[in-house]
Amino acid sequence: MIRPKQIIRSKRKTIALVVNNQAELIVRAPFIVSDEVINKLVESKQTWIKNKQDIIKINTEKHIDKLYKDGECLLFFGNDYILDFVKTDCVKLDKKRLLVPAQYEGKAKEIVLDWYKEQAYKEFKSRLDFYANKIGAIYNEFNLSDAHARWGSCSTKQSINLNWRLIMCPQFVIDYVVIHELSHIQFKNHSKEFWSRVNTIMPNYKEAETWLNDNIGLISIK
Repeated sequence: MIRPKQIIRSKRKTIALVVNNQAELIVRAPFIVSDEVINKLVESKQTWIKNKQDIIKINTEKHIDKLYKDGECLLFFGNDYILDFVKTDCVKLDKKRLLVPAQYEGKAKEIVLDWYKEQAYKEFKSRLDFYANKIGAIYNEFNLSDAHARWGSCSTKQSINLNWRLIMCPQFVIDYVVIHELSHIQFKNHSKEFWSRVNTIMPNYKEAETWLNDNIGLISIK
């Protein structure tokens, strides 16, 4: 039987089973719920837990740290591109290839990550402004994050931080994280009102959550 790596108790009202990016089971439960109730729930969800662990293990292997070598596959907006060192004056996409100037092959990682972050900043800023206007939210600052544990955050000062690795995700996933963090400007926790706001703007947000959970290995790419 798969058992929880950790049980985290809080003032929440329901039990949540979470399989983290190490494929470990974390249980979040109310203070008043007994261990017996938690164990029975975990036991009844063994198939679901095993499936989630298998998916995360497979995708973690898929998203292992890159070598940034010629012919390697890199993700951009959810699509695979082949890294190709050619005679060009800048990093750019060409059909299914990511072209990088041949003279930079020795420091490809630095060049490619700089390109990722440049694209991420422009895309995220554009989507933040679009959805902030749609929602009626005002954020004070936007920064790229290099966190290895979360995709985004919203501070008490209305500062939005978005993980640059989101640029590897499909557009609808990027939009979901943007909407999620902007919604936190008004709703500081994950209340019913918060999720109602998210659902109003993006009714298919659960699909985006599933994609992020299944591809959690992306967040560890260096």
